[in-house]
Amino acid sequence: MLTYGFRVRFRLPSDTAIQEDSKEIELMCLPDGRALMLCAISSIKISDTHDLGIRAGGFTSEHEANIYGQRTKTALMVCGVYCGMGIDVGRDKATSGVGKKLRESAREAGILLLNDVHGLSVFPEDLPVRFCSMSARVVIGGPTERFKREFCRAFESVRDLSNKQMLSLELYAASKFEVSLRARFLTLISAVEALVESQSEKPEIVGFLDYLIRITDKRLTEPDRGLLTSRLGDLKSKSISGLCKEYVKGYLGEEEAKLFSSAYGVRSKILHEGDVPAGIDLGSLCPKVDGLVSELLEAVCTV
Repeated sequence: MLTYGFRVRFRLPSDTAIQEDSKEIELMCLPDGRALMLCAISSIKISDTHDLGIRAGGFTSEHEANIYGQRTKTALMVCGVYCGMGIDVGRDKATSGVGKKLRESAREAGILLLNDVHGLSVFPEDLPVRFCSMSARVVIGGPTERFKREFCRAFESVRDLSNKQMLSLELYAASKFEVSLRARFLTLISAVEALVESQSEKPEIVGFLDYLIRITDKRLTEPDRGLLTSRLGDLKSKSISGLCKEYVKGYLGEEEAKLFSSAYGVRSKILHEGDVPAGIDLGSLCPKVDGLVSELLEAVCTV
């Protein structure tokens, strides 16, 4: 019977690696006995690369392999939150590839040659699989056991996530790849903003704004009329900063909500003035916000 396998290729930041001298290790065993294996991409040791993959095989259908592959990909993102490290799981697109003739020649030689996908690949296992991979760089590392432990915890506890939650996880991971401290800080704030749903103001406020819009329509001409009515319309929704503060408070409490509110004020000044406000040590504030976002995502994305 034809079986299927999957591989999730992911990338760590250039200053991060998993400290493991093997090329491949078992991360965890699934309930049916199949193993999830962590492997190096184009390297003889996991610790010598920041390009890695997790793979498993023996699934009875392409659909089943895809379900487990998607769960593995999501678990990797949550694992990054647990470990406080960036994990770029890609968008399931090839980073390099080979032509049709070369793939046909490989199949004639008894090899299934696949384009290297950054993200999830699902494939039949009727032939040995080879990926066309990019080379990697040597990096410094962190302990394997922690990564294994946190990945397993994420795999078991991750829930079905919304598009907004997935976007927030992507932004948190992206912050770890930012060289600029300002860009990293702004990306972390955006990770919280991505979680929040817009809400309307109180009916009496919305009614008063509608009244002002009607007056504006009568007394002003374009382009001023359109500009002002648009701004008045925006006021019908609660401010994103207030919504984020309440969101953080609901999951983490008052003190963390105050920290986020203060950080959001810094974020606004950076965007409006183009620089960090005087007296603000972004090098000290950014790790605090990173910890807040990590704790928030853990609470939101896992059971």
